[in-house]
Amino acid sequence: MNRPPSFLLAAITLGFLPGILIGMFLLGADAPPEAAATTSSDRVVESISGGPRADAPPVANSVVEASASERRGDDLGAFRDIMRSAARPPKDGGDGVIDGKVESEDGDPIEGALVRATRRIDSDLRPSSRGDRAPALDSLDDVVRTAVESYWKTRGASGEAVTASDGSYRIDGLGDGTYSMSAHADSWSVSARSSRAMPGQTIDFIASRVIDVTIEVRLGDANGQSVEFAGVRSRTEGSRRSTTTELWSRADPRVRLMPGQYTIHAYLDRKLGERSGIDGDWISEKIDLDVRHGGAEEAVTLVLKPQRGVRGRVLVPSGENLSSARAWLKKVEAGGAVDAAFIESGNSRYISGSGLEFEYLDLEPGRYVVGAGRSWDRRVAVHETVVVEAGVTDVELALPALDPSQSLIAVARDSAGKPLRRVTFRVSIRKGSKQSSTSLYADEDQAGRYRLWPESKLRAALAEPANVSTLELTAKTRDRGSKTLDLSKGQAAIEFRFGAPATVDVNVPVNDTKRWSGKLRAGLSPFGKGGASSRTLDADGTGRLGPVQVGDYNLTLSVRSGRSGWFQVTERPVTLGPGDNQIALSLPALHDLKVAFIGATGSRVYLQIGSSSVRADIVDGEAQFSLLPAGLHSLRAEVGGSWRTMKVAVPTSGTVTFKAAAQDAARMKVEDGGWLASVGFEDGDLVVAVDGRSFESEDELKAFLISGGDECRLSIERGGGTTTLAVDGKKLALGSGLGGGWTSIGR
Repeated sequence: MNRPPSFLLAAITLGFLPGILIGMFLLGADAPPEAAATTSSDRVVESISGGPRADAPPVANSVVEASASERRGDDLGAFRDIMRSAARPPKDGGDGVIDGKVESEDGDPIEGALVRATRRIDSDLRPSSRGDRAPALDSLDDVVRTAVESYWKTRGASGEAVTASDGSYRIDGLGDGTYSMSAHADSWSVSARSSRAMPGQTIDFIASRVIDVTIEVRLGDANGQSVEFAGVRSRTEGSRRSTTTELWSRADPRVRLMPGQYTIHAYLDRKLGERSGIDGDWISEKIDLDVRHGGAEEAVTLVLKPQRGVRGRVLVPSGENLSSARAWLKKVEAGGAVDAAFIESGNSRYISGSGLEFEYLDLEPGRYVVGAGRSWDRRVAVHETVVVEAGVTDVELALPALDPSQSLIAVARDSAGKPLRRVTFRVSIRKGSKQSSTSLYADEDQAGRYRLWPESKLRAALAEPANVSTLELTAKTRDRGSKTLDLSKGQAAIEFRFGAPATVDVNVPVNDTKRWSGKLRAGLSPFGKGGASSRTLDADGTGRLGPVQVGDYNLTLSVRSGRSGWFQVTERPVTLGPGDNQIALSLPALHDLKVAFIGATGSRVYLQIGSSSVRADIVDGEAQFSLLPAGLHSLRAEVGGSWRTMKVAVPTSGTVTFKAAAQDAARMKVEDGGWLASVGFEDGDLVVAVDGRSFESEDELKAFLISGGDECRLSIERGGGTTTLAVDGKKLALGSGLGGGWTSIGR
């Protein structure tokens, strides 16, 4: 049986460059013994870059059958010589073992699966080349030798095994380190919960059956010719939707799918069309496909028809350096008005790259409006109406030049008045309880001035500042921290003055670096306007904050507990002077907590500590928390599909048994301008009864609201008094986009 060339196998397995190089080396093994003897021992080549030695004997025939050139043969011989000179380290083994099993989703063992453990090779540290002259480029000899040494290093530290009849495997002889785990079995898709492992761990794999579906793709023209290549896109239906796109070829017409319901179609874009010798864009109709294990395999024919759509690019004014833009597409009905708001309600796409190109394909015939604008502005700046009938319509949208009168000039200087470079700017707008923040697009000139182009929200805020409670601009430098100033109506220029920077070296004494790795975070918040700084401390409890501007700050220390969630454990005011500041913080006593469940185990369990929420690890049916501060905290668990709460005092004398408290109130979170505000809710309201009926759980509250219909009378506790609201109960219970929400609590 003919086998593929070694260089092709190696390229697929190891990646293009290392695979090609290793494959060329292996060509000697694929060649007949006579050819191998002629080409390997008789040719001596000092280097690829230097060429063959003058006394190298001529070779009549090249090893590579497809190459007729003597130069190609010389290059292959040079490759082999260099690869033979590369260091081949001894197998880096040990007595480590990784074992496990491979089973189907039904628990049946999978025999004959190949399980592979490949050790992850850490990159060697290199000295910094910052400030050095440009280094010499690696020679081809160096590239080849490095690739070969990397190949042997990886192969020497890996292992594999084949599963037995009970689905078990065992890979032994492994050295210390972290391994990437994979498993492969014909007609199965195999995956593991974790793809990384260390010796001593057990990694189990789950295999899902893969079904071969044979597909024919052809053109829907008069000739109906078959195509050589196409893209096939399959989408799973049901609760877990996913889309997969893969290359199809007539040489191997199979598409491998797991059992399920699919919609599937084929397409040809310009690149695939070139490979098949077909012009234009093509797409097939979507068909439904029911893939079943054991079912009769049937051939599927996908007929391509010319694609309808719009393809375009955004043209940028001369002198403007714009790297990203946004495009919109909206279908226009007969007699429909076209304005910016209409276009911006359409299909929006972020586009980037040197050409700023975009496309909308698979469109229905009709009239469309295509718009474009700068990505930082989020508004349509130019648009054009096109008619889509057959084929793809090309369009170019030229952005209008920016109006300098709409910009804001900003300058950042040091204490001596020298302009600072590489400054970024961010604006914050607060309106009532809502706050938004966004970066500003800036052009820097040679004098160190920045022309800031406010996006639409900021332009509106500058035009009518009375509608906002706070309007601030922050300038952030690389080595002097940040500074924040107020903006006012009609302001055209602003200047930031930066003094000497300050840094803070934080030290938190810890006695177990492994336990505290990634668990401590320090933060600086200014008293007043200014830039903040925070970072996760190193495992030994140390870390540097800043640079920031000198002044008064609040220094906080937070701890990470459980699967997620940070909570503050201590804080102190500090005054920072120029240069380095040394500050020590101490940890308070922290405690562990275990929560047991009677009956159904909580699938998700959280502990509320102040304003922070910490998620528990579920181990053997128990919820486990670590590094908790002392106090009375609220425990919230999802049990049997419903959320339940209880209070728990930390520290505890042992494992706590979860006993849900009655959830007899709902605390309202109300946003300005939303539906909740419009019907009379205020932020912080407590709903305690529905139509005079009290409730003891979230499910009961929802049931009362739904049964009450559109005239539920809610009893509300507000500001020490009581009031009544009549609302649409069903909308409150099931609606979305209410402008807020509610959380069940126990009073």
